[in-house]
Amino acid sequence: MYHSCCCPHRGDLCGRPEFCATNLWIYGDADHDAGFTRFEKDPSRPFPVLFISFPSAKDPTFAERYPGRSTIEVVAPIPYGMFDRWADTAWKRRGAEYNEHKQTLTARLQKELERNVPATCGKIEAAEISTPLSTRHFANYQNGEIYGASCVPARFRARVFGARTPFRNLFLTGQDACTLGVSGALFGGVITASAILRRNLMGVVSRPGG
Repeated sequence: MYHSCCCPHRGDLCGRPEFCATNLWIYGDADHDAGFTRFEKDPSRPFPVLFISFPSAKDPTFAERYPGRSTIEVVAPIPYGMFDRWADTAWKRRGAEYNEHKQTLTARLQKELERNVPATCGKIEAAEISTPLSTRHFANYQNGEIYGASCVPARFRARVFGARTPFRNLFLTGQDACTLGVSGALFGGVITASAILRRNLMGVVSRPGG
């Protein structure tokens, strides 16, 4: 599955910096819920949101190791139902129709990338796409979700989420100890450290210079 923003560097792909290290969140509609609903009903419609990131721009040694090259990640939501027919197939053995479906999605995502980041036009040498089935195969998320459990009220009422477990000296951390995303994983680490050390570290890390 390929998913206010800061614009990337729009010069030549081989320029320095190659791209801005900032992530791009691109929404097609101010009404996010309506956009997702329309897309779920008809996945041929424009993606309701795109996430574009430039991992190589965040690596200070990348340009030296791979001059004139960049890596880009494009993520978009897709209904899992689109892949139901291949749900019982094995990785790399899903058949020609599945591969053609992937290529169609690749072309759509590449078109969106080139539209939003013109510096990539005609410069893409290789593209690889994963689907919700790929995520299920490698991460064991049964419906291909990449961000784990839904961030809804029931999640925060569930006792299974948090740093402590019923087992002595076994703690959880990351997003499942707090909430979704990079920031959630970061604060999950703080919560876990607080549980282990039996002191509230949130005030420590929130202080300037903490």
